[in-house]
Amino acid sequence: MEERRTRILVNGFGRIGRALFRLLSTSVSLEIAAINDPVPAAQLAYLLKYDSVMNRFFSEVTTDGEALIWGGRRIPVTHAETLTKAEIRGADASIVVNSSGRNNSRAQLQALLDAGAARIIVSKPLPAGVCDR
Repeated sequence: MEERRTRILVNGFGRIGRALFRLLSTSVSLEIAAINDPVPAAQLAYLLKYDSVMNRFFSEVTTDGEALIWGGRRIPVTHAETLTKAEIRGADASIVVNSSGRNNSRAQLQALLDAGAARIIVSKPLPAGVCDR
C-alpha cells in the first residue's frame, strides 16, 4: 500500500515558491498540491523552466491554461488575492507555504488555519505577536 504524501499549497510562486517547487520535485513524502499566484499558469511554467539563478529545470513543465503539468501530474493554479477555504480544501493541502510576502497578519494567518490548513510556513520574518507557535 502506497503511503499518502503530505500535500502543500504554495501561495506565491516567485523566487522562493519556485525554489520550493524544485526542492519538492525530488521528494518522496511531500508534493505540491496547488499554486496560488496572480500570474497566468503559462508564465509560471516559463519562469520555472528558465530560471536565471537556478538554471533550467531538469524536467518538462507544460500548462493546460489552468494548471502546470509536470511529471504526469496536474497542479492547479489559482489566482486568489487571499486564500479561502475553497482553495485550501480544493487542493486537499495540509500545509500552506506563504511565500507571497503578503497576507501575514495574525488575522490572515488564522483564517488559513480556520480554512483547514494544519500548518502554515511563512517565508519572511513576522512581526512580534503574529506567531505564537
